[in-house]
Amino acid sequence: MAAPYQRRYKVSYWDTDMFLLASPLALLGYMEETATWHSEEVGNSLSYLREQGKAWLLHQVRLKVERYPRWREEIKVSTWVEDIRRCFAHRHFEIEGEGGALAWAATLWILVDLFTHKPCSIPSSIGDPYGRLFRGTVDLTLTSRSFSFPDKISGEKFVAGVADLDLNFHVNHKKYLYWVLNTLPQELYRECFLSDVEILYKRETGWGEGVFCYTQKIYPSSSKSFLHFLYTRDKELALASTLWKRRGNKPEKGWLRNSVLSPESSLLP
Repeated sequence: MAAPYQRRYKVSYWDTDMFLLASPLALLGYMEETATWHSEEVGNSLSYLREQGKAWLLHQVRLKVERYPRWREEIKVSTWVEDIRRCFAHRHFEIEGEGGALAWAATLWILVDLFTHKPCSIPSSIGDPYGRLFRGTVDLTLTSRSFSFPDKISGEKFVAGVADLDLNFHVNHKKYLYWVLNTLPQELYRECFLSDVEILYKRETGWGEGVFCYTQKIYPSSSKSFLHFLYTRDKELALASTLWKRRGNKPEKGWLRNSVLSPESSLLP
């Protein structure tokens, strides 16, 4: 039975938000970096996979956060592969900081042929080096049937830029969460933090494409849960859900203005 692969990081300033806490995108970035190094060290390097005409694409991710690590806090990210079947690989993560575990994630990856852009069976030469560790974290729950959107719903339009692209020349998966977060009201961030997010990626998108992100609140009105629908050129791009929990220490009114302009702000180091 394989042991978890682990890497340590120190939360950088550029990975933090207005509260000097690592952002949700930063946590996804630490996970992505750790998974990439895991593949590198078992022999499935980026260069090797490209020589084979293959690449891993993220199909689904769910991240649950108990708390976000602070600026300069040292964290440990553990990852392991739980199962590999056909073209799918199930990978889990645990993020630990000062005081123990603070976040957990489950992901589903697809091995894709770079020439046909279609899923392909994972050969033993690629799958076996990871080993298997049956230690689940959170469950993946989203399906296309999870969503029922009205015909008309407010949303935002974004354009994928060159800085959003990854090695495969499509928009990196973290950018989808960026788009989702930018459709939500400022007041939500003042009162709450993102405690549970799940994204189901349905197709890739590239440089210059317009992306529409629609957000729908889940009722009753007291709920801090939202559904999100991203599409481009009348095609579904991704589906997402977010759940928000109230912050322990609610910032005062005018927190955003003060945090940027005032040297005396408590949000500054």
